[in-house]
Amino acid sequence: MLKGNSVIIEETYFPDGSQKIEVDIRDVIGQYIVTDFPDSAAHVQANAMASFSAKVDGSAVATFTVINGGVRKISSSASEFCKANWLTWQPQTKPVLWNSPEFLTYYFTTSAKIIAKLYHTDDTTETVELYSGAASDYVTLNVSLNRVMVLSTVSVEELYGIVDIYVEDTSGIRLTYIQRYVLQSATDDYHTYFCVNSLGGIDTFTFFGARTSSMAIEHESAERGNKKISITPDAERQWQQNTGYLGSKSGIWLLELLSSKQQWTILNANVESIVLDASSIQISDKDNLNAASFNFSLSSEGKLLNVIRDIDEQPLIKVPSPTGDLFFLAPRVVDYPDAVMEDSLLFLVQSPYIQEWKKISLGTIKHWIKEILLPYENLPLRLEILTDGDGFLAWGEKTSITCKVWKGLYQEVTSEVTAWEISRNSGVPIEDAAWLTKDKVKAFFGSIDICFTMEENDLGETSAATGTTFTIKAHIENHTASAAIVI
Repeated sequence: MLKGNSVIIEETYFPDGSQKIEVDIRDVIGQYIVTDFPDSAAHVQANAMASFSAKVDGSAVATFTVINGGVRKISSSASEFCKANWLTWQPQTKPVLWNSPEFLTYYFTTSAKIIAKLYHTDDTTETVELYSGAASDYVTLNVSLNRVMVLSTVSVEELYGIVDIYVEDTSGIRLTYIQRYVLQSATDDYHTYFCVNSLGGIDTFTFFGARTSSMAIEHESAERGNKKISITPDAERQWQQNTGYLGSKSGIWLLELLSSKQQWTILNANVESIVLDASSIQISDKDNLNAASFNFSLSSEGKLLNVIRDIDEQPLIKVPSPTGDLFFLAPRVVDYPDAVMEDSLLFLVQSPYIQEWKKISLGTIKHWIKEILLPYENLPLRLEILTDGDGFLAWGEKTSITCKVWKGLYQEVTSEVTAWEISRNSGVPIEDAAWLTKDKVKAFFGSIDICFTMEENDLGETSAATGTTFTIKAHIENHTASAAIVI
């Protein structure tokens, strides 16, 4: 067996009883192909493919090219599969972060171009050529959104956060399926991992679960000359990563990371090679992967450190000396001088629904209390009628009525109601009086179902134009609140 012109194995074999010789060369070839982590925007995977030839008794019997991947029970030829597919099993529509490193790997069986399709906010589109390759090129391409979207002829603000990437031949015919990336909102706590997948490409995983670290240190000692000395301790940092929730598609794809022989993560802004030590998987009743966690350590850490230092000038911190005032790094509220009470004093405020600070003056707060809050406190009780619909009932429908009683502007006093009343005006007094004898009406205590069905008709023989009026009263001590609703 030769790799190029170099002999990698030379052995003698004898046929079996059926005069056949079968030689498994998978492990032999696997030693000579390896996928590298990309170090450029378009990284040629020169080490992940190689040409081999087999000779029997000095005569060549086979010549073939091998790439670092495989497919279970492939139904087409390897060449046809590579032509029509990216070398990844990641979800075809993948949510990604703006600055997350994303890679796509492709083996060119013919001359072709890698194309990115961008979507403008005016509902037009454009295509951008990312790479042009020749037959036998094996390339891992950086397709991060912050790299691809800036290639557009318009500004990023004029683009939707969607990028479609595919391969087309020199005639413009699409060869591969469309890989779509969709921009998702970033959070402060996310962790990025990479691996060589089973197809020989590079996959990116972004997890939003917690990552914790610990230090495992083993100390050994020895005696020398009646003296106990410390032998170099064995120290290893370890991490545990929880993936957070995963859907079924992402869960299946996660197995690529957990079973890969080459994994990396971003740690302190550096790409570090890691080794997985243990992993656990949680699966729901529907066989959808909910979450996973795994432990890992750095593949080549050693006992040396490399701490990043800040080379900028350090800011002045006015810290009193130990013999001066109490030692506080930050000023306390009590350390500030007293303010004179006047309407121009300002406070910083923030709504939980808007990510910005706003100011409000003391005078505005006083005006709000005097002109809005206090007058409401002196108003009579208010009764609010809520329904689970739009106030209209078609034949066969029903709606639920729930009541709330308010005092002032914000104080709900529904729980203080001692008695409730409800009456109906359908325009037919005799039927309205009979309606009051129904059990649910007599038991009314703030909520009731109003039906307009064959089994029960609470609206009566009313006109669709006028509707039926329900009047509700709530009593608290000597105060009464009332309201009406027309259905």
